[in-house]
Amino acid sequence: MRYFNIEEYQNKLHEKQSATLLVYEGFANNTNEILKKINIEPCGNEYRDIETAFKYLGVELFRLLRGEYFIAFGMDNTIYASLGNTFSISIYYYLHKKKIVFCDSIQEIPDLYNRLQPFERVSYTGDHEQHPVFKDVNMLRYGEYVQFDFCNIDLQSFSMQSPLNTEVSIFNEEEARSKIFSTLSNVIQEKIANSSRVVVLVSGGIDSSAVAYLASLYASNLELYSIGTKKSNEFIYANKIADYLKLPLHRICIAEDEYREALYNVTQILEHSDSTIIEYMIPEFIAYKHIARPGDVFLSGYGSDILFGGFNSKSAFRTSELILSEFKSVQYSGEMSKRFDDYFSVRTIYPYFDYRFLDLAFSISSTLKTRYGIEKYILRKAFENVLPHCITWRKKIGIHQSTGCEDYFTNLVNQSVHDFSDLRLEKNRLAYKALVRSIKK
Repeated sequence: MRYFNIEEYQNKLHEKQSATLLVYEGFANNTNEILKKINIEPCGNEYRDIETAFKYLGVELFRLLRGEYFIAFGMDNTIYASLGNTFSISIYYYLHKKKIVFCDSIQEIPDLYNRLQPFERVSYTGDHEQHPVFKDVNMLRYGEYVQFDFCNIDLQSFSMQSPLNTEVSIFNEEEARSKIFSTLSNVIQEKIANSSRVVVLVSGGIDSSAVAYLASLYASNLELYSIGTKKSNEFIYANKIADYLKLPLHRICIAEDEYREALYNVTQILEHSDSTIIEYMIPEFIAYKHIARPGDVFLSGYGSDILFGGFNSKSAFRTSELILSEFKSVQYSGEMSKRFDDYFSVRTIYPYFDYRFLDLAFSISSTLKTRYGIEKYILRKAFENVLPHCITWRKKIGIHQSTGCEDYFTNLVNQSVHDFSDLRLEKNRLAYKALVRSIKK
């Protein structure tokens, strides 16, 4: 766990306007390029180079850095902290007297139980600056930085590199499909380089099949798994992509007892109680439990539904709305954080949410994402020449529905509440109780 307690800071040993790197977790992969653009030769020491870049550029550096990192600088009486431009590291922060505290787990926060909000006050809208369940616990989100002035006890947060601000510039279908294929291919090739074992959970839909196909081009040890229940699964479709890639398909059949036991674990790991997220992360957790070996790389097909309007097939106008709301909700849910990675000692990669692919996806017009009543139209077109037709154009089915686990969650509610009118409300209540239980423990 990363835990930072950055107390009152005054730069007494350096000249005015010099900067000190206080925290650097993760990696930034373009520091040298940034320095060269401002005519400064890198010294070869990563920490000193980043310090130098901040000294010259200030918070503009946060808009330029690319990578997966949490970083904090001190200058005079001010702390500047930023989260990288990928959904990989979850950071919470709160104020305590003349002190700002950063941590990557709410369990590290003192007196957490007394910060707990009653269930009736918890919001599940998905657009949060503060943790939806705990009072006065802020969340440092993708593409943001916070600035804390110790003299005036002034805390401010700023957004500086959200892909939501990307200019829509691609309206041509051929250009879009070509760039989707090449960008995703480059991301996956880079991310799995030198990996000893690569795992892809496949459903037989376009999202995971595209990832599996590209991984098969670059991975020397690729394994395909599919998850479901006896009552409902996608093993037949998953087997189609496995056969196409000439790889065996490993099936994991989830029992209801196993699902029930996992509810507490997943709520505790993700540290929130939005049942919509919990519901489809439980099958993933169970899959990791069965598959994961320390050092594994998991390639996920998650994220394309959000970027390409996978929840809508009616109109480009509605697609634009959904992409905006769904993208914002991901910033607090923890579903693409490294929490499962820490728990299972593996590395999960979300190629669709790599910063390069995000920039591309938000530059593509929604008129290409929903077309002819087909959701994710342009993503499908990008792979129609390399994947079987039955996979490329298969209609979207959510993981919680396709695995049958949606019924398991409903059964859990029925066991605890016998008379209710709002199933989603009761699912949220059940997840909330599981989260409270983990805090008390």
